[in-house]
Amino acid sequence: MSDWLVQPSNTREKLDTLMAMAPDYEEDGGEQGPQAPPLPFRRHGEKEPLDDRAWLVDNLVPEVGTGVLAGQWGTLKTFVALELAQCVMTTRPFLNFDIVRPGGVLMLALEGQSEVAIRIQGALENKGTEYHKGAPFYWCEACPPLTNPKTAEVIITTAKAVAAEFNQRFDLPLSLILIDSLVAGAGYSKEGQDNDAAIAHRIMMVAAEVGRALGCFVFVIDHYGKDTNVGTRGSSVKEGDADVIFACLGDRSEGGEVSNSRVALRKRRSGPNGEEFAFQGKVVEMGLNPKTGKMETTLVIEWSDGGDQTKPKKDDWGRGKAVRTLRRIIMNLLADCGEQTPTGRRCGRSSSSWSRTSSTRATRHPPTPRKPRSTPSGWRSSAPSNRRATRSPPARSATAITSGSPKRGRVRPQRLQREREPADSRKATAAATARTYRPTSEPI
Repeated sequence: MSDWLVQPSNTREKLDTLMAMAPDYEEDGGEQGPQAPPLPFRRHGEKEPLDDRAWLVDNLVPEVGTGVLAGQWGTLKTFVALELAQCVMTTRPFLNFDIVRPGGVLMLALEGQSEVAIRIQGALENKGTEYHKGAPFYWCEACPPLTNPKTAEVIITTAKAVAAEFNQRFDLPLSLILIDSLVAGAGYSKEGQDNDAAIAHRIMMVAAEVGRALGCFVFVIDHYGKDTNVGTRGSSVKEGDADVIFACLGDRSEGGEVSNSRVALRKRRSGPNGEEFAFQGKVVEMGLNPKTGKMETTLVIEWSDGGDQTKPKKDDWGRGKAVRTLRRIIMNLLADCGEQTPTGRRCGRSSSSWSRTSSTRATRHPPTPRKPRSTPSGWRSSAPSNRRATRSPPARSATAITSGSPKRGRVRPQRLQREREPADSRKATAAATARTYRPTSEPI
Protein backbone atom coordinates (compact mmCIF):
# COMPACT_ATOMS: atom_id res chain seq x y z
CA MET A 1 0.00 0.00 0.00
CA SER A 2 2.85 2.47 0.84
CA ASP A 3 4.61 1.77 -2.47
CA TRP A 4 1.40 2.46 -4.33
CA LEU A 5 0.82 5.78 -2.57
CA VAL A 6 4.31 7.18 -3.28
CA GLN A 7 3.66 7.15 -7.00
CA PRO A 8 2.47 10.61 -8.26
CA SER A 9 -0.26 9.23 -10.51
CA ASN A 10 -2.05 7.45 -7.65
CA THR A 11 -4.45 9.82 -5.95
CA ARG A 12 -6.88 9.54 -3.09
CA GLU A 13 -9.86 9.54 -5.47
CA LYS A 14 -8.40 6.59 -7.39
CA LEU A 15 -7.90 4.69 -4.14
CA ASP A 16 -11.53 5.27 -3.14
CA THR A 17 -12.67 3.98 -6.52
CA LEU A 18 -10.63 0.78 -6.18
CA MET A 19 -11.94 0.15 -2.68
CA ALA A 20 -15.52 0.51 -3.87
CA MET A 21 -14.93 -2.05 -6.63
CA ALA A 22 -13.35 -4.60 -4.29
CA PRO A 23 -15.62 -7.51 -3.09
CA ASP A 24 -16.63 -7.75 0.54
CA TYR A 25 -14.40 -9.74 2.83
CA GLU A 26 -15.71 -13.07 4.18
CA GLU A 27 -14.21 -14.68 7.25
CA ASP A 28 -14.63 -18.27 6.06
CA GLY A 29 -12.76 -17.43 2.89
CA GLY A 30 -15.17 -19.44 0.69
CA GLU A 31 -18.27 -18.91 -1.30
CA GLN A 32 -21.60 -19.62 0.38
CA GLY A 33 -23.55 -22.51 -1.15
CA PRO A 34 -27.28 -22.52 -1.79
CA GLN A 35 -29.27 -22.49 1.42
CA ALA A 36 -31.84 -25.22 2.11
CA PRO A 37 -35.40 -24.07 1.53
CA PRO A 38 -37.59 -23.87 4.64
CA LEU A 39 -40.07 -26.62 5.39
CA PRO A 40 -43.62 -25.95 4.28
CA PHE A 41 -45.84 -24.90 7.14
CA ARG A 42 -49.51 -24.20 7.63
CA ARG A 43 -51.30 -21.49 9.52
CA HIS A 44 -54.07 -22.06 11.97
CA GLY A 45 -57.37 -20.78 10.68
CA GLU A 46 -56.54 -20.83 6.97
CA LYS A 47 -58.48 -24.11 6.54
CA GLU A 48 -61.39 -25.71 8.34
CA PRO A 49 -60.20 -28.47 10.75
CA LEU A 50 -62.85 -30.92 9.55
CA ASP A 51 -61.61 -30.67 5.97
CA ASP A 52 -58.51 -32.67 6.91
CA ARG A 53 -60.52 -35.60 8.22
CA ALA A 54 -61.02 -37.80 5.18
CA TRP A 55 -62.27 -41.33 5.86
CA LEU A 56 -62.25 -44.68 4.12
CA VAL A 57 -64.47 -46.11 6.87
CA ASP A 58 -66.26 -43.43 8.84
CA ASN A 59 -64.62 -42.68 12.20
CA LEU A 60 -62.55 -45.84 11.94
CA VAL A 61 -60.11 -46.07 8.99
CA PRO A 62 -58.67 -42.88 7.44
CA GLU A 63 -58.58 -42.40 3.69
CA VAL A 64 -54.77 -42.39 3.56
CA GLY A 65 -52.53 -44.20 6.01
CA THR A 66 -51.27 -47.58 7.20
CA GLY A 67 -52.77 -50.20 9.47
CA VAL A 68 -52.06 -53.63 10.93
CA LEU A 69 -54.54 -56.49 11.07
CA ALA A 70 -53.00 -59.03 13.44
CA GLY A 71 -53.89 -62.28 15.14
CA GLN A 72 -52.67 -65.78 15.85
CA TRP A 73 -53.01 -68.49 13.24
CA GLY A 74 -56.52 -69.84 12.98
CA THR A 75 -58.23 -66.59 14.07
CA LEU A 76 -59.46 -65.88 10.48
CA LYS A 77 -57.32 -62.81 9.86
CA THR A 78 -57.47 -63.10 6.06
CA PHE A 79 -61.23 -63.69 6.11
CA VAL A 80 -61.71 -60.50 8.14
CA ALA A 81 -59.51 -58.62 5.66
CA LEU A 82 -61.62 -59.92 2.75
CA GLU A 83 -64.77 -58.95 4.64
CA LEU A 84 -63.42 -55.41 4.81
CA ALA A 85 -62.55 -55.59 1.11
CA GLN A 86 -66.07 -56.59 0.04
CA CYS A 87 -67.52 -53.82 2.23
CA VAL A 88 -65.28 -51.26 0.53
CA MET A 89 -66.29 -52.54 -2.92
CA THR A 90 -70.02 -52.74 -2.20
CA THR A 91 -70.45 -49.84 0.31
CA ARG A 92 -71.86 -52.25 2.90
CA PRO A 93 -71.13 -51.10 6.51
CA PHE A 94 -68.16 -52.69 8.23
CA LEU A 95 -68.73 -53.27 11.95
CA ASN A 96 -71.67 -50.86 11.64
CA PHE A 97 -69.28 -48.14 10.40
CA ASP A 98 -70.27 -46.62 7.06
CA ILE A 99 -68.02 -46.77 4.02
CA VAL A 100 -67.17 -43.19 3.03
CA ARG A 101 -64.89 -43.83 0.04
CA PRO A 102 -65.96 -46.93 -1.91
CA GLY A 103 -63.47 -48.22 -4.41
CA GLY A 104 -61.40 -51.12 -5.67
CA VAL A 105 -59.04 -53.32 -3.69
CA LEU A 106 -55.55 -54.57 -4.56
CA MET A 107 -54.18 -57.50 -2.56
CA LEU A 108 -50.60 -58.73 -2.39
CA ALA A 109 -51.31 -62.40 -1.66
CA LEU A 110 -47.92 -63.66 -0.52
CA GLU A 111 -49.28 -66.78 1.18
CA GLY A 112 -52.28 -69.02 0.51
CA GLN A 113 -52.49 -67.83 -3.09
CA SER A 114 -54.72 -70.72 -4.17
CA GLU A 115 -57.42 -69.71 -1.65
CA VAL A 116 -57.82 -66.06 -2.63
CA ALA A 117 -60.26 -66.54 -5.52
CA ILE A 118 -62.70 -68.84 -3.72
CA ARG A 119 -62.59 -66.82 -0.50
CA ILE A 120 -63.43 -63.48 -2.10
CA GLN A 121 -66.07 -65.19 -4.24
CA GLY A 122 -67.67 -66.68 -1.14
CA ALA A 123 -67.72 -63.29 0.58
CA LEU A 124 -69.32 -61.63 -2.46
CA GLU A 125 -71.95 -64.30 -3.11
CA ASN A 126 -73.10 -64.59 0.49
CA LYS A 127 -73.29 -60.87 1.24
CA GLY A 128 -75.83 -59.95 -1.44
CA THR A 129 -73.84 -58.03 -4.06
CA GLU A 130 -74.00 -57.60 -7.81
CA TYR A 131 -70.31 -58.46 -8.23
CA HIS A 132 -70.63 -62.17 -9.01
CA LYS A 133 -68.64 -62.48 -12.23
CA GLY A 134 -66.25 -59.58 -11.92
CA ALA A 135 -65.42 -57.31 -9.02
CA PRO A 136 -62.92 -54.45 -8.57
CA PHE A 137 -60.62 -56.83 -6.72
CA TYR A 138 -57.17 -57.65 -8.13
CA TRP A 139 -54.32 -59.48 -6.51
CA CYS A 140 -50.63 -60.20 -7.08
CA GLU A 141 -48.99 -63.44 -6.02
CA ALA A 142 -45.41 -62.14 -5.78
CA CYS A 143 -43.64 -59.08 -4.45
CA PRO A 144 -40.04 -57.99 -3.83
CA PRO A 145 -38.88 -58.06 -0.20
CA LEU A 146 -40.55 -55.37 1.86
CA THR A 147 -37.28 -54.74 3.67
CA ASN A 148 -35.90 -53.24 0.46
CA PRO A 149 -36.79 -49.52 0.22
CA LYS A 150 -36.94 -49.80 -3.60
CA THR A 151 -39.91 -52.17 -3.26
CA ALA A 152 -42.15 -49.15 -2.75
CA GLU A 153 -41.47 -48.02 -6.34
CA VAL A 154 -42.46 -51.43 -7.72
CA ILE A 155 -45.70 -51.53 -5.74
CA ILE A 156 -46.55 -47.93 -6.68
CA THR A 157 -46.05 -48.66 -10.39
CA THR A 158 -48.26 -51.75 -10.18
CA ALA A 159 -50.92 -50.01 -8.12
CA LYS A 160 -51.12 -47.09 -10.56
CA ALA A 161 -51.82 -49.49 -13.41
CA VAL A 162 -54.51 -51.21 -11.32
CA ALA A 163 -56.05 -47.86 -10.34
CA ALA A 164 -56.27 -46.81 -13.99
CA GLU A 165 -58.11 -50.03 -14.84
CA PHE A 166 -60.50 -49.62 -11.89
CA ASN A 167 -61.33 -46.14 -13.11
CA GLN A 168 -61.92 -47.37 -16.65
CA ARG A 169 -63.92 -50.53 -15.88
CA PHE A 170 -65.81 -49.62 -12.71
CA ASP A 171 -65.48 -45.83 -12.43
CA LEU A 172 -63.99 -46.35 -8.98
CA PRO A 173 -60.69 -45.30 -7.40
CA LEU A 174 -58.19 -47.59 -5.73
CA SER A 175 -59.18 -47.27 -2.07
CA LEU A 176 -57.53 -50.19 -0.24
CA ILE A 177 -54.35 -52.26 -0.52
CA LEU A 178 -53.93 -55.48 1.50
CA ILE A 179 -50.54 -57.14 2.15
CA ASP A 180 -50.87 -60.75 3.31
CA SER A 181 -48.70 -61.24 5.18
CA LEU A 182 -45.81 -59.22 6.61
CA VAL A 183 -43.68 -62.26 7.49
CA ALA A 184 -44.14 -63.80 4.05
CA GLY A 185 -43.29 -60.57 2.26
CA ALA A 186 -40.57 -59.17 4.51
CA GLY A 187 -37.81 -61.34 3.06
CA TYR A 188 -35.91 -61.81 6.30
CA SER A 189 -32.47 -63.29 5.59
CA LYS A 190 -31.09 -63.57 9.13
CA GLU A 191 -32.42 -64.88 12.38
CA GLY A 192 -33.81 -62.23 14.69
CA GLN A 193 -34.48 -59.62 12.01
CA ASP A 194 -38.17 -59.56 12.93
CA ASN A 195 -37.11 -58.10 16.30
CA ASP A 196 -35.00 -55.38 14.69
CA ALA A 197 -36.77 -52.05 15.20
CA ALA A 198 -35.01 -50.43 12.23
CA ILE A 199 -36.10 -53.18 9.82
CA ALA A 200 -39.68 -53.16 11.13
CA HIS A 201 -39.81 -49.37 10.73
CA ARG A 202 -38.48 -49.67 7.18
CA ILE A 203 -41.27 -52.09 6.25
CA MET A 204 -43.94 -49.80 7.64
CA MET A 205 -42.37 -46.84 5.82
CA VAL A 206 -42.66 -48.76 2.53
CA ALA A 207 -46.38 -49.24 3.18
CA ALA A 208 -46.77 -45.58 4.16
CA GLU A 209 -44.99 -44.39 1.00
CA VAL A 210 -47.29 -46.52 -1.15
CA GLY A 211 -50.37 -45.16 0.61
CA ARG A 212 -49.30 -41.53 0.13
CA ALA A 213 -48.40 -42.03 -3.55
CA LEU A 214 -51.74 -43.69 -4.38
CA GLY A 215 -53.92 -41.73 -1.95
CA CYS A 216 -55.28 -44.91 -0.36
CA PHE A 217 -55.06 -46.95 2.83
CA VAL A 218 -52.65 -49.89 3.20
CA PHE A 219 -53.42 -52.75 5.60
CA VAL A 220 -50.60 -55.14 6.55
CA ILE A 221 -51.71 -58.54 7.88
CA ASP A 222 -49.39 -59.74 10.63
CA HIS A 223 -49.17 -62.54 13.18
CA TYR A 224 -49.36 -62.46 16.95
CA GLY A 225 -46.82 -64.27 19.09
CA LYS A 226 -47.56 -67.05 21.56
CA ASP A 227 -48.69 -64.54 24.18
CA THR A 228 -51.44 -62.34 22.77
CA ASN A 229 -50.99 -59.85 25.61
CA VAL A 230 -47.64 -58.81 24.15
CA GLY A 231 -49.09 -57.89 20.74
CA THR A 232 -47.72 -58.53 17.28
CA ARG A 233 -44.74 -60.81 16.86
CA GLY A 234 -41.37 -59.13 16.66
CA SER A 235 -40.64 -55.45 17.14
CA SER A 236 -43.36 -53.22 18.57
CA VAL A 237 -42.39 -50.44 16.14
CA LYS A 238 -44.98 -51.81 13.71
CA GLU A 239 -47.79 -50.95 16.10
CA GLY A 240 -46.31 -47.54 16.81
CA ASP A 241 -46.15 -46.65 13.10
CA ALA A 242 -49.68 -47.88 12.34
CA ASP A 243 -52.67 -45.56 12.29
CA VAL A 244 -55.16 -48.39 12.91
CA ILE A 245 -54.74 -51.84 14.47
CA PHE A 246 -57.37 -54.58 14.29
CA ALA A 247 -56.76 -57.61 16.50
CA CYS A 248 -58.40 -60.95 15.70
CA LEU A 249 -58.77 -62.72 19.04
CA GLY A 250 -60.14 -66.09 20.11
CA ASP A 251 -59.81 -68.98 22.54
CA ARG A 252 -57.95 -71.79 20.80
CA SER A 253 -57.89 -75.37 22.03
CA GLU A 254 -54.96 -77.74 21.74
CA GLY A 255 -56.63 -79.32 18.73
CA GLY A 256 -56.77 -75.99 16.91
CA GLU A 257 -60.47 -75.21 17.36
CA VAL A 258 -61.06 -71.49 17.91
CA SER A 259 -64.04 -70.26 19.92
CA ASN A 260 -65.17 -66.86 21.14
CA SER A 261 -63.82 -65.21 17.99
CA ARG A 262 -63.89 -61.42 17.99
CA VAL A 263 -62.28 -58.39 16.38
CA ALA A 264 -60.85 -55.82 18.79
CA LEU A 265 -60.16 -52.23 17.81
CA ARG A 266 -56.73 -52.24 19.39
CA LYS A 267 -55.70 -48.82 18.09
CA ARG A 268 -57.50 -45.98 16.35
CA ARG A 269 -56.69 -42.29 16.28
CA SER A 270 -60.26 -41.00 16.29
CA GLY A 271 -62.10 -42.95 18.97
CA PRO A 272 -61.87 -45.23 22.00
CA ASN A 273 -59.67 -48.30 21.88
CA GLY A 274 -60.56 -51.77 23.09
CA GLU A 275 -64.01 -52.20 21.53
CA GLU A 276 -64.71 -55.80 20.53
CA PHE A 277 -67.06 -57.27 17.93
CA ALA A 278 -67.90 -60.98 18.06
CA PHE A 279 -68.09 -63.10 14.92
CA GLN A 280 -67.86 -66.67 13.74
CA GLY A 281 -66.71 -68.40 10.59
CA LYS A 282 -69.67 -69.74 8.63
CA VAL A 283 -69.10 -72.63 6.23
CA VAL A 284 -70.69 -72.05 2.82
CA GLU A 285 -70.87 -74.31 -0.21
CA MET A 286 -69.23 -73.07 -3.40
CA GLY A 287 -70.21 -75.82 -5.87
CA LEU A 288 -68.85 -79.08 -7.22
CA ASN A 289 -65.19 -79.36 -8.08
CA PRO A 290 -64.98 -80.40 -11.77
CA LYS A 291 -61.84 -82.44 -11.11
CA THR A 292 -63.02 -84.40 -8.05
CA GLY A 293 -66.78 -84.11 -8.31
CA LYS A 294 -67.04 -83.18 -4.64
CA MET A 295 -68.58 -80.13 -3.01
CA GLU A 296 -66.10 -77.36 -2.24
CA THR A 297 -66.62 -75.10 0.76
CA THR A 298 -65.10 -71.97 2.24
CA LEU A 299 -65.68 -69.67 5.19
CA VAL A 300 -67.33 -66.28 5.41
CA ILE A 301 -67.50 -63.92 8.36
CA GLU A 302 -70.83 -63.84 10.15
CA TRP A 303 -71.07 -61.11 12.77
CA SER A 304 -72.91 -61.86 15.99
CA ASP A 305 -75.90 -59.57 16.72
CA GLY A 306 -75.46 -57.89 13.37
CA GLY A 307 -71.93 -56.70 14.17
CA ASP A 308 -72.87 -54.85 17.37
CA GLN A 309 -70.20 -54.17 19.93
CA THR A 310 -69.66 -56.80 22.60
CA LYS A 311 -68.43 -56.21 26.11
CA PRO A 312 -64.69 -56.87 26.24
CA LYS A 313 -63.37 -59.50 28.60
CA LYS A 314 -61.63 -58.51 31.79
CA ASP A 315 -57.92 -58.19 31.79
CA ASP A 316 -56.57 -61.76 31.75
CA TRP A 317 -52.89 -60.92 32.10
CA GLY A 318 -51.05 -63.92 33.49
CA ARG A 319 -53.83 -66.34 32.64
CA GLY A 320 -52.36 -67.62 29.43
CA LYS A 321 -51.74 -71.30 28.84
CA ALA A 322 -48.00 -71.11 29.46
CA VAL A 323 -48.43 -69.13 32.69
CA ARG A 324 -51.10 -71.51 33.97
CA THR A 325 -48.82 -74.49 33.33
CA LEU A 326 -45.92 -72.82 35.15
CA ARG A 327 -48.14 -71.93 38.10
CA ARG A 328 -49.39 -75.53 38.37
CA ILE A 329 -45.83 -76.91 38.34
CA ILE A 330 -44.68 -74.49 41.04
CA MET A 331 -47.65 -75.28 43.30
CA ASN A 332 -47.06 -79.02 42.91
CA LEU A 333 -43.39 -78.61 43.83
CA LEU A 334 -44.26 -76.57 46.91
CA ALA A 335 -46.83 -79.13 48.01
CA ASP A 336 -44.41 -82.06 47.58
CA CYS A 337 -41.10 -80.58 48.70
CA GLY A 338 -41.56 -77.15 50.17
CA GLU A 339 -38.52 -75.02 50.96
CA GLN A 340 -35.61 -76.34 53.00
CA THR A 341 -34.18 -73.86 55.51
CA PRO A 342 -31.35 -74.75 57.97
CA THR A 343 -31.68 -73.76 61.62
CA GLY A 344 -28.03 -73.96 62.60
CA ARG A 345 -24.65 -73.01 61.27
CA ARG A 346 -23.71 -74.19 57.82
CA CYS A 347 -20.01 -74.41 58.66
CA GLY A 348 -20.31 -77.97 59.96
CA ARG A 349 -19.44 -77.24 63.60
CA SER A 350 -22.98 -77.61 64.83
CA SER A 351 -25.88 -79.82 63.98
CA SER A 352 -28.71 -78.49 61.84
CA SER A 353 -32.27 -79.61 61.71
CA TRP A 354 -34.26 -79.45 58.51
CA SER A 355 -37.97 -79.63 57.87
CA ARG A 356 -40.07 -79.79 54.75
CA THR A 357 -43.31 -77.87 54.63
CA SER A 358 -45.83 -77.01 51.98
CA SER A 359 -45.52 -73.31 52.75
CA THR A 360 -42.90 -70.94 51.42
CA ARG A 361 -41.09 -70.77 54.78
CA ALA A 362 -39.82 -73.83 56.57
CA THR A 363 -40.41 -74.22 60.30
CA ARG A 364 -37.48 -74.69 62.64
CA HIS A 365 -37.23 -77.44 65.23
CA PRO A 366 -34.64 -78.12 67.92
CA PRO A 367 -32.12 -80.84 67.10
CA THR A 368 -33.41 -84.32 67.83
CA PRO A 369 -31.26 -86.21 70.38
CA ARG A 370 -29.67 -89.34 69.04
CA LYS A 371 -29.27 -92.64 70.81
CA PRO A 372 -25.67 -93.43 71.82
CA ARG A 373 -23.90 -95.77 69.51
CA SER A 374 -22.65 -98.97 71.08
CA THR A 375 -19.00 -99.91 70.77
CA PRO A 376 -18.43 -102.29 67.90
CA SER A 377 -17.42 -105.82 68.71
CA GLY A 378 -13.69 -106.39 68.87
CA TRP A 379 -12.99 -102.97 70.32
CA ARG A 380 -11.65 -102.72 73.88
CA SER A 381 -12.07 -99.76 76.11
CA SER A 382 -8.95 -97.96 77.36
CA ALA A 383 -10.46 -97.62 80.88
CA PRO A 384 -9.11 -99.79 83.74
CA SER A 385 -10.92 -103.07 84.29
CA ASN A 386 -11.63 -102.35 87.98
CA ARG A 387 -13.25 -99.07 87.06
CA ARG A 388 -16.59 -98.59 85.43
CA ALA A 389 -16.07 -97.35 81.92
CA THR A 390 -17.66 -94.03 81.25
CA ARG A 391 -20.16 -93.77 78.44
CA SER A 392 -18.86 -92.06 75.40
CA PRO A 393 -20.75 -89.05 74.09
CA PRO A 394 -23.57 -89.71 71.65
CA ALA A 395 -21.83 -90.62 68.47
CA ARG A 396 -22.80 -89.13 65.17
CA SER A 397 -23.63 -91.70 62.60
CA ALA A 398 -21.90 -92.02 59.27
CA THR A 399 -24.63 -89.88 57.74
CA ALA A 400 -23.84 -86.79 59.80
CA ILE A 401 -24.12 -83.37 58.17
CA THR A 402 -20.83 -82.35 56.64
CA SER A 403 -19.25 -78.96 56.49
CA GLY A 404 -20.84 -76.38 54.19
CA SER A 405 -23.59 -78.64 52.81
CA PRO A 406 -27.05 -79.47 54.14
CA LYS A 407 -26.87 -82.96 52.65
CA ARG A 408 -25.85 -86.00 54.66
CA GLY A 409 -22.55 -87.65 53.88
CA ARG A 410 -19.39 -89.07 55.39
CA VAL A 411 -18.01 -87.98 58.77
CA ARG A 412 -14.72 -86.17 58.87
CA PRO A 413 -11.76 -88.34 59.98
CA GLN A 414 -10.89 -86.21 63.02
CA ARG A 415 -14.43 -86.54 64.41
CA LEU A 416 -14.44 -90.31 63.87
CA GLN A 417 -11.12 -90.62 65.70
CA ARG A 418 -12.51 -88.63 68.62
CA GLU A 419 -15.57 -90.87 68.88
CA ARG A 420 -13.48 -94.05 68.90
CA GLU A 421 -11.43 -92.88 71.94
CA PRO A 422 -13.66 -92.68 75.03
CA ALA A 423 -12.92 -89.93 77.58
CA ASP A 424 -11.11 -90.83 80.81
CA SER A 425 -13.47 -88.98 83.11
CA ARG A 426 -16.97 -87.52 83.30
CA LYS A 427 -15.49 -84.02 83.19
CA ALA A 428 -13.71 -84.68 79.92
CA THR A 429 -16.82 -86.32 78.57
CA ALA A 430 -19.03 -83.37 79.49
CA ALA A 431 -16.54 -80.88 78.03
CA ALA A 432 -16.29 -82.81 74.79
CA THR A 433 -20.07 -83.10 74.56
CA ALA A 434 -20.58 -79.39 75.15
CA ARG A 435 -17.90 -78.49 72.64
CA THR A 436 -18.99 -80.87 69.90
CA TYR A 437 -22.78 -81.17 70.17
CA ARG A 438 -23.89 -77.88 71.61
CA PRO A 439 -26.74 -76.60 69.41
CA THR A 440 -26.77 -73.02 68.31
CA SER A 441 -29.50 -70.61 67.39
CA GLU A 442 -27.33 -68.22 65.45
CA PRO A 443 -28.73 -67.24 62.06
CA ILE A 444 -27.15 -68.56 58.92
